Amino acid sequence: MLCKYFQEVKCFKDLDIRKNDMLRIVHSIECIYVPKQEFLFRVGDRGQTFFVCLSGKCQLFIVNPELNALKNQRNAIRASLEDANDELEELKAQKLDTLQVNMRI
Repeated sequence: MLCKYFQEVKCFKDLDIRKNDMLRIVHSIECIYVPKQEFLFRVGDRGQTFFVCLSGKCQLFIVNPELNALKNQRNAIRASLEDANDELEELKAQKLDTLQVNMRI
């Protein structure tokens, strides 16, 4: 059954693999169940396994490392702006107190 299935998989079909070799490939297959939301591999993992999805679906996510750097920069700028805004409010309050004192004299 698996031999017929793999003979229809494009990467194997295009190779014109002999039946004897296909049997060896099929006998070396290990079927695994992967739960939903589980990772099969991550960037940087050593490629020692060839995956074929027999049922269900899978997704490939490639995280852009520059995106994390940009998020960090954005957060730093927001923090700086919040600090500057706090300082400005503090200065306004001090000036208001000074104006009130000057007006009383």
